[in-house]
Amino acid sequence: MLMIKKGLAGLLFGLFMILLLPSYVLAAGEVTVKINSIQVYEDTVYVKATISSASKVTQVKASVDHLVFPLYGSCWDQCQWEGYYENLWELTQGTKTLTVSAINELKQTGKAAQTFAYDKPPMLVLQKPQDGVITAGYLRVKGYAFDFIGPSEIRASVAGKEFAVDDTMVVNNMIQLDHMIDLTTAPEGLHQLHVQAKDTAGHVSEDTRQVLLVKKNLQVTDHVYGDILDFDSGRILYLGYDEKLWLRDRSTGSETELYQGSNFSMTTLTSKGAAFIPYREDGQDIKLHLFVNGQTQEIPVSQLHGFALHGYGGDAALLSERYDDMTYVNLNTGEKIKTSWNPVYDGDFSRVFMTKDGRAIILNYNRLYEYDPASGYKLLAELNGEPRGLVSDGNTHLFEMYEWMGGDKYTTYIYKDGSLTVLNTQNRYNLSPFAVKGGWVAYVKLVAGVEQIFLRSPDGVEKQVTDAFDHAALEALAEDGSLMYRTMGISHYLPVGGESAVEMGTSFGVHRYVDNRLYKITEGTLAEVLIDSQPDQTAPYWPSPEPLTVSSVTYDRAELSWQSAMDDVGVSAYEIYKDGQKINTVSADVYAYVIQNLTPETTYEFEVKAVDGNGNVSTDNPKITVTTLPEQPPAATGLKLQVKPGYLDTGSTVELQVRAEQATDLYAFLTKLQFDPTRFKLMQAQLSTDFGIEKSTAVLATSKGASGVVNWSGSLLGQVNGRTGSTGLLTLKFTVLQKGAGEFVLLEGSQTADSQGNISRLDEPTRISVYVGGADLDGDGSVTLSDLVLISLHSGTSEGQSGYDALYDLNNDHVINASDVQIVANKVAAAA
Repeated sequence: MLMIKKGLAGLLFGLFMILLLPSYVLAAGEVTVKINSIQVYEDTVYVKATISSASKVTQVKASVDHLVFPLYGSCWDQCQWEGYYENLWELTQGTKTLTVSAINELKQTGKAAQTFAYDKPPMLVLQKPQDGVITAGYLRVKGYAFDFIGPSEIRASVAGKEFAVDDTMVVNNMIQLDHMIDLTTAPEGLHQLHVQAKDTAGHVSEDTRQVLLVKKNLQVTDHVYGDILDFDSGRILYLGYDEKLWLRDRSTGSETELYQGSNFSMTTLTSKGAAFIPYREDGQDIKLHLFVNGQTQEIPVSQLHGFALHGYGGDAALLSERYDDMTYVNLNTGEKIKTSWNPVYDGDFSRVFMTKDGRAIILNYNRLYEYDPASGYKLLAELNGEPRGLVSDGNTHLFEMYEWMGGDKYTTYIYKDGSLTVLNTQNRYNLSPFAVKGGWVAYVKLVAGVEQIFLRSPDGVEKQVTDAFDHAALEALAEDGSLMYRTMGISHYLPVGGESAVEMGTSFGVHRYVDNRLYKITEGTLAEVLIDSQPDQTAPYWPSPEPLTVSSVTYDRAELSWQSAMDDVGVSAYEIYKDGQKINTVSADVYAYVIQNLTPETTYEFEVKAVDGNGNVSTDNPKITVTTLPEQPPAATGLKLQVKPGYLDTGSTVELQVRAEQATDLYAFLTKLQFDPTRFKLMQAQLSTDFGIEKSTAVLATSKGASGVVNWSGSLLGQVNGRTGSTGLLTLKFTVLQKGAGEFVLLEGSQTADSQGNISRLDEPTRISVYVGGADLDGDGSVTLSDLVLISLHSGTSEGQSGYDALYDLNNDHVINASDVQIVANKVAAAA
């Protein structure tokens, strides 16, 4: 009996040594690294590498300059390791060397290096124009292109005109663009400005702007290379694009440089010249500059601290030089009148309006004053609340007060001939300004939640002049009571006594009355508005011969797309018709519409009509006929689960992949995964790079369902084809919480969709089992030689074969072989 036991012990010891021998032999091998691919998207680099080693690889990492990031193994694809780093912006652009290094459990190492280009397209910033209207025929294009390696040019084109700035203008890797395009000879209508920046490697960045050129009712009178600040019948005060303040004579075109600088606290024309206060932050004296009779006079008005400009206009300004007094300044002579009392001290909560005859109307917390340099201050009215605005024509004062006691309340007052009258009270601050001219008062009142304009005559007769669906805003008021207002981006002119307004084109720019003539300012262009009392009767038209197209037709939906229509004053909306019936209206900046809930195998006729702000409707409307496809039952989808092979114990990481087998045009997916949360804790979920790059070429969303059920949905971005072939969708990582058998289930109802929106569904659940911590195969509480013998006897079998038992598949690769036996052998040796 003793001899039998010794013989068995010898046999087991020999078997144990044989099992250990492969580890010893393989340990003599090398670690080899092969970089399969390096891909760069914006500031993220994605790396895939194949690692070969006779022993277990314990760590793989990649490095670029000082950046180091890990790669993770994925052994179902020839032990491929992959990873990414999102912050390449920390590096300078150029040719970079990426090194992948690996180490195995025997501390053997291997590495490989490969170069790649980190060269993003140049950064193009287009500052002007924004999408809008160039009413006077001049378009300023301003911006810059920056590239770490170096931009080579910026090129812009619009309405058949083209210009470029080349690399001779590069300073510090940047090209500045500031160019004025003359479009006065270009046809009216919608034009596209296209700006392109190119770097020395040929990479391109592009930007576009929609420019609507409208000339109706406008006569260009002046144009300056800058932004108009003030003007009258004979002069223009403007800030040039060269950052200089200029005064232009409108009759001769001669210009005088007034100051080098671009920031001002005040700029205004006076009867004898101009006045301005340059803004300072250096603590030096703030100086008032007066330009009179061709000469500039500098008048120190204050130190930086304590200075406040309360109001200016005409030939006077009211300002504080210290906290305890106020100074009245004659802007023609420079004469200063100081007082020891300052009723406008409360800064932001005070309002001052200067009249043409040099008086100051002052609105404070609870009083309305008038200041006359000849007679001093005069109290006009006692009030309550915070001032929110003040305008005056010298005799009639219009303002708003905010009262918070007893709830928010905004009250609009009018003061005239010693009387204070309440015009309106509401619980919301007016978004639109109000105005008073020649005793006429225009202000805004909420009607059914929409801001409407009201006009009050000098004798107190009031009427509502707008009935807009969208908020109306006042643009200008004339001394005869005629006014300009805008709604839905369109300007309207209402003559005095008129019952209906005349549409005057888009509201881009600023309208102002000067000497009872109406002008429009668009940056550096001044145009007179020509009043036409005839209402607009011209309907929009379609310039393209085939403006309407259809795409993405399925059994129940179709997508319409159209090119823009044209109109002399601008299109305001598009109407969509199905078989002669209007089904919706969209705004003028929308050029596509998806029609849903159609009937399969049915023919429809779709039509699009253009409408302008006066209700004129296009007549030559595009039509298109569409037949929907037959309805098809949802196809079954080939979704499956795959676990990364490897021995698992409590604390280990389970890596699970959701894959689509034999996919065709797979564009989006929805997966519903069930697992036991007491056994596995979800730690990470990310898109497989086979499918797309999150936040770059695809998106991913997550939601939790019932206990142990998590849903993921993902989709590609843009007009691209879906994925085809065997495609990884999701990579999920779980932490093991308990030993024993666990299961992951992909539930019925998981779906995929192609790029046409056709959906395929999972008809029945897909399951995969995982066994955790199974080295104690005989269940005696310890791992001994008996466990080693048991697993050795099952080696050589695979899933589906007779004798295969998942209990012994310790590394979860569906095959019981030497690697599983090695796990037990290692534990037996460690416990000895």
